[in-house]
Amino acid sequence: MQANYAKNHIKLTGRNFSPTKAPPIVALGNTVLTVVSYGNTEISADLPAGFTPASYQLSVTNANNRTGSLIATLGSVGAPGPQGTAGATGSAGPTGLHGPAGQAGAQGAPGQVGIAGPPGPLGPPGPNPGAIALLHWYPANLTTRFAAGEGPWGAASDGANMWVTNHGGGNSGNTVTKLRASDGALLGTFTVGLTPSAITFDGANIWVTNTGSQTITKLRASDGAVVGSFRAGTKPNAITFDGVNIWVANYGSNNLTKLQAGNGALLATIPTGGSGPVDLVWDGSCIWTANWLSNTVTKVAADGTLLLTIPGGTVPNGLAFDGANVWVTNFYSNTATKIRAGDGAMLGNYPVGVNPNGAIFDGANIWVANQNSDNVTKLRASDGAMLGTFHIGNAPAFGGFDGAHVWVVNHGSNDISKL
Repeated sequence: MQANYAKNHIKLTGRNFSPTKAPPIVALGNTVLTVVSYGNTEISADLPAGFTPASYQLSVTNANNRTGSLIATLGSVGAPGPQGTAGATGSAGPTGLHGPAGQAGAQGAPGQVGIAGPPGPLGPPGPNPGAIALLHWYPANLTTRFAAGEGPWGAASDGANMWVTNHGGGNSGNTVTKLRASDGALLGTFTVGLTPSAITFDGANIWVTNTGSQTITKLRASDGAVVGSFRAGTKPNAITFDGVNIWVANYGSNNLTKLQAGNGALLATIPTGGSGPVDLVWDGSCIWTANWLSNTVTKVAADGTLLLTIPGGTVPNGLAFDGANVWVTNFYSNTATKIRAGDGAMLGNYPVGVNPNGAIFDGANIWVANQNSDNVTKLRASDGAMLGTFHIGNAPAFGGFDGAHVWVVNHGSNDISKL
């Protein structure tokens, strides 16, 4: 039995309350209660209004005159008893559905700046603006060649003109030829020392190594006048400018001559760390030499400290710097090697033509002059991919870049190609 005092109502549960589906009779003491609902196992009935709390005999009589009774104590609800001890925690139910997202909170204060990550890989080079300005959209010029002197060997640009050393000993040998870069017009031929080889520009003057007379000639770029002649080591063969000083590689004495560009004063004579240095390049902080006789490449600090000696290919010959890496041509290996300037790590070895001489960087690509295949190989500097092979004159030697065009000296045909 359940009593609901708020509604003055009781519910009885049992069996056989209505076997014939006729309503049963429910009596509380002597009072017959009003049956609200019934079934064979459950009866709901109303309590009399204003009954007195007490114990009563509660009886149910079904249609078969069968009566059952019990003593029911009815009264007001007592005060709640004390709370029992908490039962054990039940197992977790299944996760409910996600509720709607709340409103975004206010932005927090910025955190500390993290440590910079490593630099990403170098992207592909962009187009050369100088070449674009001249409508130079083609990969190479295969027709433009200009006469030089006898046995030309090296070339350098002064920004407006190309200067070519004439290594041969004939009527036009032992000279330097000045050509206007825009159209190849001959602007002058100037006498220097014996068997001039390499050449460089310091921003105002042209410097030439004279292999046969162990000297270096300084010419004023504006008019070709001789400004000075300075002693070098034995068989000076290569030359470069570091922005302040002139460096010369002496093939016969295995050392470097360092001269002050302003007045030609001798600043130092430095061992190269290899035998037969034939070319050199400045990487912004150090000098690199290609050592023909020892099959090595060496890196020398500005103060003369030997920093690295790296095995090269068979007879390392020409050098170029692409802003991050040093490129070396290997005369008898017919390859060009890419070396990371920072630590000397070899990054790649790429096939070129037969007996490569000079290497020239145009801002995006490396051009290699191949002496005995009469051509130049164009390699993409970023990954060494071969971009083309272009036939030029006979026995190409060394060359230079004028900002828009690559120039390669053709030693065997006494001319220079403008690509």
